[in-house]
Amino acid sequence: MRSVFLLVAMLVTLAATTSCSSFHRQWRQAAAQPASNDFTGAWEGQWVSTASGHEGKLRCLVSPSADAEPGSYDFHYWAKWGLLSGDFAASYPVTRVSPNRWTFVGESDLGSLGGVYRHEGETTVESFKSEYTSSRGDRGYMEMTRP
Repeated sequence: MRSVFLLVAMLVTLAATTSCSSFHRQWRQAAAQPASNDFTGAWEGQWVSTASGHEGKLRCLVSPSADAEPGSYDFHYWAKWGLLSGDFAASYPVTRVSPNRWTFVGESDLGSLGGVYRHEGETTVESFKSEYTSSRGDRGYMEMTRP
């Protein structure tokens, strides 16, 4: 039984590492490029839970969504929680409210461990700010800038 548990643990670790490796490779490639004149590309900063006081490192890649309606963008986040880290992706409709400012609202289902997160934020060419609430009672904010 112990060997089955170790095998499952190794497979889960490998899957998480591979996913994060892919994200980090794509993020480094995007960060090495000159910043775009819109909100797409690489971002980095932190997340803060106002409910628990926890906080951690945060990175994001934003790109036009190929699978969603026009005006939707893919937000691929990577976050660190103490010694743990993970990534998740979501697509949100984005509204341009001025030549250099965009807003977005959307939800992400992070499954049984994370619950449903609702994001609402705004971004400019240089700053990314978002507030979130969770179906599990968490709430907080994310702040990022260009790397």
